[in-house]
Amino acid sequence: MTSRKSLLPRLTAGLVTAAVLLSAVDTQAAPRRRVVVAKAERAAQKLRPVGSARVAIGVSGVLRQVEAKGRRTESLSLEEDIARRIEELLRGPLRVGTTAIYVADARTGQPVFAVHPDDALNPASNVKLLSTATALELLGPEFRYQTRVLGAVPHRDVIRGDVYLLGSYDPTLGAAAMDSLAAELAAAGVSRIEGDVIVGGSPTRDAVYRALLPIEITATADGEPPTVTLPVGYDFVTVAVSATTVSGKKARRARLTYAEKALPAAAPSPAGALKAASNAALAAGSPTALSAALVAGSPTAPAAASAENAAGARLELTIGGTIAAGRSLTHWLWVRDRSRHAAHLLRAALAAQGVALVGDVRKAELPSYLLERVYAGELPVVLARHQSAPLADLVASINKRSINWLADRVIMTAAALKYGELPSMPRAVDAMYAWLSAQMKVGRREILVDTGSGLSRKTQLSARHIAELLRVAGGYSTGREQEPQHRSWLDSLALSDGGVQDGTLRGRFRGSGFSGRLRGKTGTLATSIALSGVLDADPDHPLVFSIVTNSAAPLPKARVRAGHDRIIALLDQYLSKRPGALARAGGGARAAGARKVERAAPGAVRSLTAGGRSGVGADLGADLGLGGSAGDEPTELQGDATDAADGEPGDAASSAGTP
Repeated sequence: MTSRKSLLPRLTAGLVTAAVLLSAVDTQAAPRRRVVVAKAERAAQKLRPVGSARVAIGVSGVLRQVEAKGRRTESLSLEEDIARRIEELLRGPLRVGTTAIYVADARTGQPVFAVHPDDALNPASNVKLLSTATALELLGPEFRYQTRVLGAVPHRDVIRGDVYLLGSYDPTLGAAAMDSLAAELAAAGVSRIEGDVIVGGSPTRDAVYRALLPIEITATADGEPPTVTLPVGYDFVTVAVSATTVSGKKARRARLTYAEKALPAAAPSPAGALKAASNAALAAGSPTALSAALVAGSPTAPAAASAENAAGARLELTIGGTIAAGRSLTHWLWVRDRSRHAAHLLRAALAAQGVALVGDVRKAELPSYLLERVYAGELPVVLARHQSAPLADLVASINKRSINWLADRVIMTAAALKYGELPSMPRAVDAMYAWLSAQMKVGRREILVDTGSGLSRKTQLSARHIAELLRVAGGYSTGREQEPQHRSWLDSLALSDGGVQDGTLRGRFRGSGFSGRLRGKTGTLATSIALSGVLDADPDHPLVFSIVTNSAAPLPKARVRAGHDRIIALLDQYLSKRPGALARAGGGARAAGARKVERAAPGAVRSLTAGGRSGVGADLGADLGLGGSAGDEPTELQGDATDAADGEPGDAASSAGTP
């Protein structure tokens, strides 16, 4: 038997040999790894060596490098002192990756400070500055999305025939809007609708864009199925429960499962198929097709389309698995058929208001519905109308909370409504490039944007471009910052004014020494962090600024943001110390920059009994050009899957919103 004393020298020798071998391998491999990583980072971001960043200062409108230390004996100017202190931050918390800075006078555009101002970097959510400015230019700050219910003039308290739910791609449409439409009908004295609720086939024109349905699930006694509750009156989704309640050790691993299954509508009767075929032929303006349908009496293709869109379609949700005793939860079901979901929400709202609906929900295009009613001897009128919040308010939600999906949807629908097309991201991007070309003389070759939210790895903008965008969109470049469009855009930015903070600036600048007034937009991706905005403590000489940090590897967010905050504090010191600066005591300067824009109150909706009805000729002419069939609309960029992980602090909450 081998003794411990004899094993010890062998074990020691083996460990020494292994250490030497590992050291040799590491010595050979480590330099190669470092070289590869360094090359990759420099190729991806054109990174410069640490300490190479030099701050240029504006002298008579021209940027000049600050003279290096040791080459002068005279004291530093205010600008030179601020530049040196910014350089210290670039060698400290901002030493990772590349940081670009551009600061300019908002009114004159003359540069004040700059570091790599023309580097093409990714500013993340700062792209929302461009998309919201474009949307306000296309539609105006007071624009409101409208959703209407069309139908025959009521006979006493009864609407005879189908009603049509007609939207305008409202991204904020939800259950509350359906409640208001139903309440308006009830207030007009309507108590019964003898027909169906019809919606178009376009995925989002008449639909609830964020079609989330809350399903409440509550555990019961051990071994029993949980109780499941849907919104009152909503019957598009049927629920089958095979789950059971468990307790004790089984409760630790309790997990529910969800499975969805579409339940198609029953095939239409021959008469219904013939009616659908006739309407389709009329809508297409084809007498030949109509004659063929009448002669054949049993059309094929139109009947198939009618079966797909007929009333009676449902969605079945099967809930399986187990749930721990004493637990309750809300399962948010994403309803993929968003337009049918909206119509069923309207049905539920009508029932809640005491308005009986004899029919169900089905799909048909607007021209087909209008022709059907005209041939029945009736001209549809607007029975109820819902208006969204003003576009200025939606833009404020986008920029203050940095809501990715809403940013994309607003610019897509703004471009669609302006140009009479279906919403698509390519058309929205075209609109943003058109704004850049018209307002800033910037072409496609100089920048790259492919979303309205900035949720992209491909975006390329320079700090100079972003600062100039702030000047133009804010109205500073033309002296029109108090005009409604520019004022609405400026007011949409997150605010930090002393102890008052909102949006994604809430909680920023702690310990930085900054206590001034700033309106700005943050931006965050794993490898991109940005802060751009307006410092307007001095209303006569506000500064626009953009600070963008990029790296090939994930950035230390807290450290980089702290560095950005300290740069803002230095710029605030510069504003307070430069010759001619206005004192901020008394709040005079702040008051000058804090004027509120008064918005017109939503117009009162006229009662049906008061004769406030309008025909489709003038009110719906624009809508006829927007009626697409199911599947016509290009796929939208949702962005929800990555909002919480890679977006702004506000995104995580916004992506789990209620319908």
